[in-house]
Amino acid sequence: GSGYLYASSSSSNYLKTETKLSANSSWSVTIAKDGTATVVSQGTNTRNTMQYNQISSLFSCYESASQQAITLYKLQ
Repeated sequence: GSGYLYASSSSSNYLKTETKLSANSSWSVTIAKDGTATVVSQGTNTRNTMQYNQISSLFSCYESASQQAITLYKLQ
């Protein structure tokens, strides 16, 4: 869908889209020197850390660092 990607639950690992920007669709992105990114939703849901699930081949939100971290590269 179109819109803002957001962490949508405290009880499930859902990552969905919404039409209006909210705290759950606002993200803090920190990139380490090795390219590993920590992407955390700023909302109140506890499953708010975006990670990659290799088994399901999808990105989702998790409560802790239980899946593969996202790697982003910043053009400098």
